[in-house]
Amino acid sequence: MLDMIIFEKKFPTLKETGQELIYSIIKEIDFNSDKLLINNNELRLILDEAVNNAMEHGNRWDPEKKISVNIKKSPQCIKVTISDEGEGFQFPLESAKPEPSLSKRGRGIRIIKYLCAAEWHNNGSAIDLLIPIECAH
Repeated sequence: MLDMIIFEKKFPTLKETGQELIYSIIKEIDFNSDKLLINNNELRLILDEAVNNAMEHGNRWDPEKKISVNIKKSPQCIKVTISDEGEGFQFPLESAKPEPSLSKRGRGIRIIKYLCAAEWHNNGSAIDLLIPIECAH
């Protein structure tokens, strides 16, 4: 079965739209999913990190720039693609010295990678979050 698009929308880069965006994504995933293999708190944390990274680091809080969200469903997972209009970044992040795990910089990427499979593309200005779902047999 091919991936089925279940949601596509653009949101302005405004702090007050961040939570609306996360709520919209969760609502679509919950409605279109048999059973997620991560809990709702983990999903909210993943989305919060990805959306905030796109708004802060990608679009630099420029209200003229948009965040695009595309959600596709396959039998194995739900793929949430979050894109910004920024220049992207070099991935993996390189620094002169390793940062402590509690550092604010880079923590969102570590959280995302710990809780789900993630792939960056478009020079780092888009992320695919792969949320596994339980297969109904």
